[in-house]
Amino acid sequence: PQNTDSTEHYAPDAIFISHFHPHHAPARDIRALCENSLGAGKKIKICYPAPNAAMEENIRAKLPGDVEKIAAAPGDMFSVGPFSVEAKEHTVPYHTAWHIASPSGSILHIADGRANKDHFLRRSDPVWERLKNLSPSFLFLSAGGHSQRVEKNNERMIMPAGIFTPTEAADITKIVNPKTASLIGIYNHSIWKNRYEHIQPAPLCE
Repeated sequence: PQNTDSTEHYAPDAIFISHFHPHHAPARDIRALCENSLGAGKKIKICYPAPNAAMEENIRAKLPGDVEKIAAAPGDMFSVGPFSVEAKEHTVPYHTAWHIASPSGSILHIADGRANKDHFLRRSDPVWERLKNLSPSFLFLSAGGHSQRVEKNNERMIMPAGIFTPTEAADITKIVNPKTASLIGIYNHSIWKNRYEHIQPAPLCE
């Protein structure tokens, strides 16, 4: 759906990047949000997956110097105001699942995860078992399913699962045991470079 919101409405205390794909970490919007916060006299932190030297250099070059930049590896913990934050391991390289908790509740955000680090294994990776019964107030996870890669010689290679299929998302939800689950990425449709993403229709995912 067409986005009708605008960055000008926000001056956040922190920005959390799950990974560096352009539609998840748009540099122009991130910079605008940082400038809004600094202009309002606020301190702001930007938190992103590590290690990824090229992306870290890009972040540092494009964002104002007064922004606190936190490159978080799995298991790293820190605070943002009243919130405790932990970077959780992911099945995809240079991706982070964020667990953010306060005295009144918590969220776990898993963007573009897949069932197993090995595309050809259809069972849940041990990474997800480490989140067993974490029981956040809200679990956000992607559930669009398959994607395909179109090669230069016009031969297609169907990737077994670019992100969780709806059934896999249900399996992960059962492991994590949240109070509420919310799907993300189910309306996503993007074409970039030589990859064409096929996201299952939202009603089917839901």
